Amino acid sequence: MEVVKHSSHHHALRPFTVREDNEGSMNCSGCEQDLSAGSAYRCTKPKCDFFLHSSCFCLLQQLNHGSHPCHTLTLHPTPPYPEKDFICNACGETSSAFTYHCSPCTYDLHVACAHLPMSVKREDHPHPLTLLFPSPDTEDVDKIPTCDVCYGTVTDQCWIYRCEQCDFHTHLTCATEAADQHEQPQSDALEEEGEDRGGGEASDDYDSLLEAQRQLELLRFQNQMSYQNAQFMMDMGRSLARLA
Repeated sequence: MEVVKHSSHHHALRPFTVREDNEGSMNCSGCEQDLSAGSAYRCTKPKCDFFLHSSCFCLLQQLNHGSHPCHTLTLHPTPPYPEKDFICNACGETSSAFTYHCSPCTYDLHVACAHLPMSVKREDHPHPLTLLFPSPDTEDVDKIPTCDVCYGTVTDQCWIYRCEQCDFHTHLTCATEAADQHEQPQSDALEEEGEDRGGGEASDDYDSLLEAQRQLELLRFQNQMSYQNAQFMMDMGRSLARLA
């Protein structure tokens, strides 16, 4: 059985395939998202519930991000705080998983937030939504925007997706949710009754984005495997040379 080591975990890991009927039953220990069907890693110890997406296994150790241009962010497998959790500066949620961290600024990003696309399309909106960090106008409490998908208030200083042309705002998670996932206030529904907001092209664009992300994950996985195989062959060659 092939086993590998990862700096985030004290036990060896082994690659495995997540079947479609097991989707949602396991969480990645790196990004805390559900494992989807495809390749992943799990701990070799039967009672250790440590899993990693292939993409999280191959994450860059350092990242330059547009939200924090003054310093490079470093990947930490555990939050570098006494309480062993952190608050993500992008979404405002607390996490105990991997963080891209800036020590001088006490700045942290979830793995998933650090790799959010700069632009997304919704089926119910005619224009692309652009990622903004931090959200605009939050210094004035009266100007804190409301999410136009779930109708909740956007948390102060958290990132948002925005269409400047229409003054349309969404939470990060709401930006890609289905248009009918949240119940629309009755007054808004009456105003928009009969309007056709289109969106077939938006759906195609988002599907293309997801496919590109899947291809990137696969490429990272293949590169990591190639590196490990090369390292194994080099070690084997050294061992044979010593025996000779």
